[in-house]
Amino acid sequence: MRILRFPSLALVIALVLALSLSLGAAAKAPDSSQQTYTVLVGWENPHQGIGIMAYFPDTVTIHVGDTVHWVQNSNEIHTVTFLAGTEPPPLLITATQLGVPPDPSPLLLNPAAVDPVIPAGGLYDGTSFANSGLMGREPGESQQFDLTFTAEGTYDYLCLVHGVVMSGQVVVVGQEVSIPSPNQAMAQGKQQMAEKLAQVPAVQMEAEMQVQPPVMNDNGTMTHHVMIGYNDGQIDLMQFFPDKLVVSPGDTVEWEMSLHNVAPHTVTFLNGEPALARLGEERFDVVVTDYKMKGIDGMEILRKVKQLYPETSVIMITAFANLDTAIEAFRGDVHDFFPKPVKIKELKASIQRALEKKQA
Repeated sequence: MRILRFPSLALVIALVLALSLSLGAAAKAPDSSQQTYTVLVGWENPHQGIGIMAYFPDTVTIHVGDTVHWVQNSNEIHTVTFLAGTEPPPLLITATQLGVPPDPSPLLLNPAAVDPVIPAGGLYDGTSFANSGLMGREPGESQQFDLTFTAEGTYDYLCLVHGVVMSGQVVVVGQEVSIPSPNQAMAQGKQQMAEKLAQVPAVQMEAEMQVQPPVMNDNGTMTHHVMIGYNDGQIDLMQFFPDKLVVSPGDTVEWEMSLHNVAPHTVTFLNGEPALARLGEERFDVVVTDYKMKGIDGMEILRKVKQLYPETSVIMITAFANLDTAIEAFRGDVHDFFPKPVKIKELKASIQRALEKKQA
């Protein structure tokens, strides 16, 4: 009888082993259900000079073991930085602090702020500093960043470029908690984006109201004011106000940083190539051009103008005035030719004659 019990015992052992394997498989089931949540980093319309310094969605709730995938969504540079109780490193430091010559720039990007700091295997438990590094669309800048969260908790992060105005949060909960799906979280982010975009027209009106009116000077000329950029919370207007300005010879234009602006900007006059592009889009009564410019010269501007609009007058100024350049210009049907330094009164008179000629 004892011999007959062995098969039963073997059967029981086999069942126990099968049950153990089944339980083991069940314990690993959450691994196969781990999900990835996408967060868009910023938003920008480069053609209109509008940017939103935010993460979409700004708060994402995930399970332990899930991954958050941040994707660069604008030309503006950003970071995704978890401080874990540390002080945020400054974005810029002096060349002296880095031990390099201050030429060509005395200020440099801080490696502690722009270099990636990624935990081993991309696994994050919230106890250490983690940083995407500089995110952007230029060579050498990252366009995505991933972290897999291994412990429950609420983890705040921010952009070191724009500070706490651009901040987000990852909430990590246990598997037993019901949370939105990745698609639902992205829908929430797009709704937040739409709400921000709806605020842009009002912010633009605010900016336009801040522009100082032109001032008449004692000599009859005008001083015009152009405001550089405007910022209201997470909405950043990367524009000049006004963006187009009509001035007379002798007038002064003063560009001033808006008090409601936190981003650095420059005022840069390009060479003649953008002017050529504009000539193909818009007709001008008078074109004033330099004779010698980087990348393109005034003679090419003159030829292009006369090819497109023979009736448009071209006035040329130059620091390289000699008989040969003057002959070349007048053969190209230039209206007037002035050596530098230009006398403003004479230039204004020439423009007036060109306008009268067109109206005749």
